[in-house]
Amino acid sequence: MHAHDRQSAPPQRSANRAAGTPAAPPHSALAALQRTAGNAAVTRAVQRYSAGPEAGGFTKLSAQGAIALKGKYEAYASDALFKDARLSLHQAHAPITLERGESVEAPGGGTLFRVLPVYISRGRVPHNEQVETAYEPVDGDSPRTRADKRTEYADLTRLPALALRVAALAAKVRKAGAAEAVDLYGEVSRLALDAMGAPAAMADPHFMAMSKERTPANILAFMHGFNQWFSERLPEMRRQEGSPDELLISLPNDCKAAAAQLLGADPTALSRVRPEPQVGQNHYIKFDTALDDGWNNHFAAVIMRDGGDTLTYETAADSQSVVQHGKSLGYFAMYGPAESAQSFAATLTEQNTAYAREQHG
Repeated sequence: MHAHDRQSAPPQRSANRAAGTPAAPPHSALAALQRTAGNAAVTRAVQRYSAGPEAGGFTKLSAQGAIALKGKYEAYASDALFKDARLSLHQAHAPITLERGESVEAPGGGTLFRVLPVYISRGRVPHNEQVETAYEPVDGDSPRTRADKRTEYADLTRLPALALRVAALAAKVRKAGAAEAVDLYGEVSRLALDAMGAPAAMADPHFMAMSKERTPANILAFMHGFNQWFSERLPEMRRQEGSPDELLISLPNDCKAAAAQLLGADPTALSRVRPEPQVGQNHYIKFDTALDDGWNNHFAAVIMRDGGDTLTYETAADSQSVVQHGKSLGYFAMYGPAESAQSFAATLTEQNTAYAREQHG
């Protein structure tokens, strides 16, 4: 979700029947009641996933019982769904596949296995400044290799790549002369956006001063404050990144970029509403009448289906996160059929309303 892409105006609510509009004749009212009854019957016919106590010890359980969620970092599925999902992701040319993790007993009997998204090969791991490729899960890793990667990634003595970038750039800025410091503006601004996120960077007076006047003094002033900001947040970054108990894929704090990364898709091709997206495709919603301070849109990569229920792996632009790219940002979610109250559109509309309220405290 793009929290920073909020709509500038509050939604326009539908008004009641305008004054002067003729009242509907009695037979029209009867027809409306009949249509309502028919729609209610259709809604009752749609199977619903279970949640809470009805989910048999899980957070959510799909209507057919082959997918289960436990919190935000754990998803489980039947062996048959793994086979279907791996084939569909392969056919979609996605860079990821799904590994089977530990097994659990399914409510009502049977076995479910933990869902672990991994890259199909080292060559499909993104190569950029935000991703530490040595710590990404790859299909075929031995259990020992996977465990070692997780342990090393969480090692408190290990400086993450972002910290190394900060330290190296700070040293370059300090040593640079007047002309060289100005040339470093692009690198400094990219680092700030990667570490802080656009909303926080734009709210920083030193960042804005540096952006307006790219003088050595402004660049040095920003780097001084940025170094302090980063040092204060590094322990919290480590804590947040240590939350997942498995080595998950590193994702950006941006839902569209995350979906594009997981599906290997052109970001411009993701803005398409699909009532029933298949594995290897994505959910999408645009909030044309978003609440003031609400989201503009949301994207979520579909990695499994169980009948009408979809399992996604996704991120949402979280303004409270101290990490702008990491393993703690991805989470699993379950959505019901398009015509149900548990659908992606219905769920995200409700979440958007709650998010907008939170922004006003």
